[in-house]
Amino acid sequence: MGELVILSGLSQPAISHHLQVLRQTRLVRYRRQGKEVFYALDDQHVGTLFHQGLLHASEALPL
Repeated sequence: MGELVILSGLSQPAISHHLQVLRQTRLVRYRRQGKEVFYALDDQHVGTLFHQGLLHASEALPL
């Protein structure tokens, strides 16, 4: 989660809250390895939609 805090600029409690919501809605899954927790998308369709959204947004940006 530390990397998400650094990359997003959000607080650790905010990241924890968002990840909890994503877990509850089964959009992400997690696994523990020692003290570290790794998160991944739980549904490949969500990843596809996300990438399509990014592609669409990048096409809409003026050059």
